[in-house]
Amino acid sequence: MTMRYLGTLAVGGALVVLPGCAAMDDMIGGDGQQQAALPTAAPTAIAQLPPPAGFVNVSQIVDLPDFVPGLGRLYARPDNLPEGPYLGYDRAGNLANTTYMIPLDRFAGAQSIENLPATTVPVDHVDLNYNAGHAGLAEPHYHVVMWHIPRQQAELLQ
Repeated sequence: MTMRYLGTLAVGGALVVLPGCAAMDDMIGGDGQQQAALPTAAPTAIAQLPPPAGFVNVSQIVDLPDFVPGLGRLYARPDNLPEGPYLGYDRAGNLANTTYMIPLDRFAGAQSIENLPATTVPVDHVDLNYNAGHAGLAEPHYHVVMWHIPRQQAELLQ
């Protein structure tokens, strides 16, 4: 399976998304451990993508609702928390987004955040949203949301 990576999230500048800038058969985490692969699919198959092996409903491991308004039903690998990736599904079970929750302290010293694993599922648009903290990640952070659905559909995830 070929995995694609995001380019660089430049701190103090723009979010630069470079799909396909590197590829490898397995994703490697920052600690060198192999991680479960994120979904890959052609655009017409997005609705049929279940969470990959090792991903669990986040509401089962942290105090979050089963369906998070604005993001959907979130799945993640417990050992990848708090940053993620989180896979957000709509109420019908369709993959809607891939989200990272990046704590503000990762931005200290104007450092770059590089090589966030991404999927080969097409990305319609990307949002970068500040969050003051919530259950599961109490410290202030940013949500980097790669939407696999059009903005109009994303706005309906309530």
